[in-house]
Amino acid sequence: MIVNVSSEKKNFYRENGFSILENVFSPDECDLILSSIEKYAEEDFRCIFNVETLDSDLLKVVKDSRIIEALEKLTGFKMVSFGSQVMFKKPDTPFAT
Repeated sequence: MIVNVSSEKKNFYRENGFSILENVFSPDECDLILSSIEKYAEEDFRCIFNVETLDSDLLKVVKDSRIIEALEKLTGFKMVSFGSQVMFKKPDTPFAT
């Protein structure tokens, strides 16, 4: 699958440090990713480091060619994963703002 990253998405990333790319993963894949991350979220929903070392489904996400391609297109750099950081903020909690 080829991940489309528009010029607008790239510019937004450069200006804001993040960008939202839609349809990189299917809805079922997104549900699996969310449920996998939720297993490791603490009650305060703080940052989780290297969660892919805890879960084989999340390791697959980190290594997935679609996410690597998207990151390379956004940044213009070759990507090599050496760790991850999940900022997990569940909606409707005090930690979501």
